[in-house]
Amino acid sequence: MEELVYNFTRKEKRDYAIRNGLLKKKKISLFRYRKQLILISVALIVFLLTLIFAINSVKASDKSTSRVKSFISVRVSCGDTVWSIAEENLSPEYSSVTELVNEIEKTNHLVNGRINSGNYIIVPVFVDAAKLVAES
Repeated sequence: MEELVYNFTRKEKRDYAIRNGLLKKKKISLFRYRKQLILISVALIVFLLTLIFAINSVKASDKSTSRVKSFISVRVSCGDTVWSIAEENLSPEYSSVTELVNEIEKTNHLVNGRINSGNYIIVPVFVDAAKLVAES
């Protein structure tokens, strides 16, 4: 009597093992895969935004701690104008001479920028924080 030998394919062996509880199905549903992909993407975006914010905060704090706004008193000489005084005391923190002129006029309550020789006006300037502490 001849023995009948049947060779099972891999798929048949796997299906048999899954049916009899010997092997769990590892197939992830497409919905679950997309959900995980979206979650990872959102986490990555939040991480990158946090990193960018932290870097910008450090840059901003470096600028604010290195230079501070202070005020000096300037005696107006004959021929001086608010514009000429602003040009002499202009620093990189101001985008233009006009911006500093407007701030000088506002600080000193000047109308039409008129100043008289012999008077004193207050001029806002930016100085290094270390110098300000050393002078105190």
